[in-house]
Amino acid sequence: MKFTAFLIALLINGMFIITYYFGEVLSGYQTILIVSSLFVASIYNCFKNIKINIFNKTNLVLLAFFIFIFISNFWSKSPVYGLFKTQGFLLTVIIPAFAINILMKDNNLLNKVINVALIFSVIGSILLLYNNIENLFSGRTSIDGVNTIWISRYIGVGFVILYSRIRQYKTTLFNIFLIILLGISMIINGSRGPILSLFLTIYIFELITFYHSKRKDRNFIYITLVTIIIIISLFIFQEQISRFNIEFLKSDTNVSERINNYNISLNAIKDKFFIGHGIGGFSYIFKNIDDRIYPHNMILEIFVELGLIGISFLIYLIVHSFKVLNYKKENKIIFSCFSILIYYFINSMFSGDLFGNSSFFIVLIILNVYIDNKETKYKYCNYK
Repeated sequence: MKFTAFLIALLINGMFIITYYFGEVLSGYQTILIVSSLFVASIYNCFKNIKINIFNKTNLVLLAFFIFIFISNFWSKSPVYGLFKTQGFLLTVIIPAFAINILMKDNNLLNKVINVALIFSVIGSILLLYNNIENLFSGRTSIDGVNTIWISRYIGVGFVILYSRIRQYKTTLFNIFLIILLGISMIINGSRGPILSLFLTIYIFELITFYHSKRKDRNFIYITLVTIIIIISLFIFQEQISRFNIEFLKSDTNVSERINNYNISLNAIKDKFFIGHGIGGFSYIFKNIDDRIYPHNMILEIFVELGLIGISFLIYLIVHSFKVLNYKKENKIIFSCFSILIYYFINSMFSGDLFGNSSFFIVLIILNVYIDNKETKYKYCNYK
């Protein structure tokens, strides 16, 4: 079970470790190695005849989603990028979904996955600080071979886990120390998207807690404290977060380019509202080429390329995941997982394509499988 938790956590926020230490040896095959190992672990559990729910609603919806993605290649004008995204979705979402469905039998595994994910965030923070010890306050930072934004995202996962723990049940000096370490690391990294996503996630967490709480006065105090801490951080780390400055944003080409991407996406959606322009089709719409070009907004990307039909599959899974709030009191770990989902979803509005946001889908799958297991009885796996 520990090895399984390790593999699932790698897909959530730990792939940078494999890239950092074994990137040259594996030469880009690290994802295939991790997913294959997870698949083998799930098949092994099937042979042990463990009670599982094979074809639940989550897997059926995902399978239908993948089939539509595959079919959309026939009308896509970006066949190379479209095939890349189709293969990527199969590798990083569909196969792990069936494996997680087999392996996620109880809360013990979920608890271990969250703990390992937290460890990965701390490791990422330490590596970030160690690799940039001489230029911590002189611009954006990262670690060798890892995208600057992604390392910040992965560190943010740990921050979300710790914040959820501290707010729900486990306020310790060690947890407070770790959350400060992770927060400072994200600021030093300097990536806007993950920091903004983190702030918004905290606010959404507090609003949900406020809504369900009987002590609304206490929750109001927490929201006020979070606001004060954010304002103080803006003053203390002015140089590191200067990229949030209004004047900087006005002159930043990244911001203007993404606004342009959004406008193009909205116009493209009108042209093929129901079936979209085909997987990978945004690149052809944007520059008339077949390349890895996307709007840096997962919702717009899916709507442009897969239309109303494609986006409906995702909307169903997201709405279905909100049912975990019904189990918030009996399972605090699942609410931590839900908070990670919010964090990754907000991040997906700023950067990454369908393949690049696979971590979001892994967390989404975990939540949906948890709900399915709560609502239905287990079935036996017949692989004998």
